[in-house]
Amino acid sequence: MKTFGRRSLGTAATVVVLAFCVACAPAYAHKKRYGAYAYGGVYASPVGVFAELQYYGTWVSVPPFGYCWRPWVVAGWRPYLYGHWIWTRYGWFWVSYEPFGWIVYHYGRWLFHPVYGWLWVPDYTWGPAWVQWVVVGTYIGWAPLPPPGWNVPPPWPGEGHYDDDDYEDDGPYPGPYGYGPTPGPARPRLSAHLWVFVSVQEFTRDNVARYVRTPAFPRDSNLRVERRVPDVREVERLAGQPIRPVPLEWAKTDDGPASVVRPQLPQSEERRVESYRPMVEREVLRPQGKPRFRPREGEDR
Repeated sequence: MKTFGRRSLGTAATVVVLAFCVACAPAYAHKKRYGAYAYGGVYASPVGVFAELQYYGTWVSVPPFGYCWRPWVVAGWRPYLYGHWIWTRYGWFWVSYEPFGWIVYHYGRWLFHPVYGWLWVPDYTWGPAWVQWVVVGTYIGWAPLPPPGWNVPPPWPGEGHYDDDDYEDDGPYPGPYGYGPTPGPARPRLSAHLWVFVSVQEFTRDNVARYVRTPAFPRDSNLRVERRVPDVREVERLAGQPIRPVPLEWAKTDDGPASVVRPQLPQSEERRVESYRPMVEREVLRPQGKPRFRPREGEDR
């Protein structure tokens, strides 16, 4: 039986990127290379380009990715949790309440490391959100995409009940770098530290962290785990309210070899974000003092 592993990740990531970027320009195409080779042969340290991150975490060297960023956050934290989804011309766009969110949820990928926990792997390709989607009945789930060549485990490892051959899995799922726990084959359980699930009715509400659910494994033979982007019309119908596209404006934030852009949200969206910033600073962030990181000359960046 096929598993969703190294061989098929490139295809899955491409499907997600294409689904997100139906209206995107070619500049948002998927990049294949990471670490010191991610910048088209032009040296640009992510520590410098994404300098703002040094105030909210630390940089650690993790082969084969080079320097990765580790956020200072509470235990149990995970990416794409504190914020909300909006619909834009680029697809579903993640609006984060965390001060570092404009970088780490729209550039790069994530890994769950057995020692460091969640690590962000830098890259300069922008996207509205780098996640793998699933739709299960009236639930929508998402998990951070790792770098190419690494695994995104299905939501219920150990059970084969999916709409895609690449997602079938009838046995334990080991997963590299902790990106996929190993459940007992007789006890399927959700990969809770990777996947976030909410009901369709709550999908576009403020601060989806308040609405996270752990749906039971769909044993109904007519209920499929569909690996697809949520359809905006379907969300409108089930949520009982219209969803209007939110316009985005763009601002370039770096004049170096890496073109880094930051979308500017309308004032109405900024007010939504600001209303939750104090809660995030109080309950989620864990500052560790002044940044002290400086890569040594000759180190892989």
